[in-house]
Amino acid sequence: MDSSSPPDPAGDEGVQKMDGGINALYSFLVAKAPCRAFLVSQTPPTLPALRVYRFGEALTVLFPTGCLKGREGSGEQQVSVLIGSCRYENNLHCPRLSLLKGFSTLTLSVKQLSRLLRFSDLLPSSLPSPCPTVAASQVPALFREPYILSGYRPVQQDWRCYLLSLFQRHNETLNVWTHLLAAPALLLLWWANVGALGYTLDAASLPLALFMVSSLTYLCLSVAAHLLQSHSERAHYYFFFLDYVGVAVYQYGCSLSHYFYSSEPAWRDSIGMMFLPGAAFFGWLSCAGCCFAKARYRRPYPLQRKICQLIPTSLAYALDISPIAHRLLTIPWSQETSLPFHALQIASFILSAFFFSCPVPERFFPGRCDFVGQGHQVFHLFLSLCTVFQLEALFLDYARRRDAVRDVFGERQLWWACVSFPCLFMCCVLTALIAMRHMSKILQHVSHQTRLKSSTSLSLKANGSSYSTCGI
Repeated sequence: MDSSSPPDPAGDEGVQKMDGGINALYSFLVAKAPCRAFLVSQTPPTLPALRVYRFGEALTVLFPTGCLKGREGSGEQQVSVLIGSCRYENNLHCPRLSLLKGFSTLTLSVKQLSRLLRFSDLLPSSLPSPCPTVAASQVPALFREPYILSGYRPVQQDWRCYLLSLFQRHNETLNVWTHLLAAPALLLLWWANVGALGYTLDAASLPLALFMVSSLTYLCLSVAAHLLQSHSERAHYYFFFLDYVGVAVYQYGCSLSHYFYSSEPAWRDSIGMMFLPGAAFFGWLSCAGCCFAKARYRRPYPLQRKICQLIPTSLAYALDISPIAHRLLTIPWSQETSLPFHALQIASFILSAFFFSCPVPERFFPGRCDFVGQGHQVFHLFLSLCTVFQLEALFLDYARRRDAVRDVFGERQLWWACVSFPCLFMCCVLTALIAMRHMSKILQHVSHQTRLKSSTSLSLKANGSSYSTCGI
């Protein structure tokens, strides 16, 4: 600063002593600086006398030499911060004018300060802040997605960092939120229909309740997988194995509701009693196939991995949707209001399957879809829409047929079918645990081999240096 600095305003109006305000601002900078381009030392220096001038929209804060680090160069600098319409400057008439020669400079705009005031500012200071995202080259190969070049969360952070990354911008953010928002949407739709239909939980309505439970299960497990899998390789496998459990449970929940509310007598005569046992088997097979493919193959994934995933899930879906397809092909859509919603759920599922199978559009725009526009995000969106359309269609079918469900199927068959739901869930969880145990052994072996190679390399270097010392 020099003599060109603004003079004191006339009188005392507009001039304020800094008091503790500068200390508060300094503490703010100390807390937020590590996330930005500058670092502030942790020990507040002795501050010279400061005054406030109402001058434009700037707040100038002067710190003595050494309080700012991470910037090269020397010379006179000053710290300018825009807050409101106040400008804080050093009192040029104070006897410490000589200190100004060694001051450092840093200028922050109002927009930059607003970026610092993020959601994490509302959280207690004891909670850790998630680290900034990194490029694909800075995370292990297991976490790298094809054509996604940035936006990865560093591994081995505190678990709370991954929970708080729900509000961070990274390449999994939309994968989390597309299913996280679908859950309350389903709950609102459920509440609206239950109130309109006078729904009561009994044997006739239990399949519909289990469909709702299965939908929320797959949504919640998917959210957990995409939110927490970046912690470590072990966590990655564990949460995605559970995600496959959610997929299998959702498939069987769909089968139960389609069978009891949406099937026609002609279809039941052809399929008979084999539908639900077959649906349970294919549901478990889809879970086992996905777990096997995840554990067996490493990145870059070969085509065989996708085949192991798609064949069991496709067989399960073909069987689950067969009563709906039969109705759509044999009954005029104008006769039943649920059929357009069933058609929408099938269309949404086919689109979701396409985007799950193909890395589109990121394949054609590598690095341009790192945060928004990934095929997996579109897959999540269409799958959520499929579930919403499905729930609406099932409520319409339930309202039309709930009085005849007991007469057609019998209460005993309803209860036994619903008991099979937790049995399938336990079988899928057991399958996931077996796969996780297998992967734990593999990861432990790989870790042991890595440590062994590292120790061997260090011993060879030590031996080499000793030979050099001896002149050999």
